[in-house]
Amino acid sequence: VFLVCSPSVLYFSRFIRNDIFFAVWVLALIIILWRFIERPSKRLLFLWVIFWSLAFTTKETAYITAAILGFILLVFAFPDMVLLLRRMISFSRIGPPGILLLVLISVTLPLWAPAVGLIQDHLNLTFVNPDPLADIARADAPTGAPHGVGLLVATILVAMLTLFSVGLGLIWNRRLWPLLALTFFIIWLSLYTTFFSNWGGVLTGGWQSLGYWIAQQPVERAGQPWYYYF
Repeated sequence: VFLVCSPSVLYFSRFIRNDIFFAVWVLALIIILWRFIERPSKRLLFLWVIFWSLAFTTKETAYITAAILGFILLVFAFPDMVLLLRRMISFSRIGPPGILLLVLISVTLPLWAPAVGLIQDHLNLTFVNPDPLADIARADAPTGAPHGVGLLVATILVAMLTLFSVGLGLIWNRRLWPLLALTFFIIWLSLYTTFFSNWGGVLTGGWQSLGYWIAQQPVERAGQPWYYYF
């Protein structure tokens, strides 16, 4: 009822942009989160990955949302995580919050690889090519993309995170996890490649989605303060 009456939601819903779609995905994810904790089911897990895939293909604020909901799930699952680290329980015995967190991490982890661009200055590599408006030396590459040796290292990093994700998922459930991952990436790949007509979308979605966002931070559009996202 509050959402229907909300002036803010009404305002953003009239944009020919992605805000209202993202609001729907996030609301669905929150509903699924609480439902799964109450009554776990495979159907809810498939809905969990479907709406995360839609969120990550709609707007880069999916990364903020994943961090927020992931933190909440981590708090709920903390006792299980402690027992897991102490090898007192197996992955198959973690509770519903831990399952949701594990699935979220394992299907999205490779998409977080561009975050290494936050420390690229210390490594003297270009993982995230700066925006020309940021008044920083710019390589001959698209904004947010890796360049030179950074491209090679970025490829290795994505491959390592992918292998880790697959291993984590298979340790948890070798029958169910591949189906969940396939569901996530079929949607993700279909939308980022414009239904397989633009294969360059694999790079722009897999790396420049977050990379471009990181490259935009020094630009400080609209002069927002450092605590804007908080």
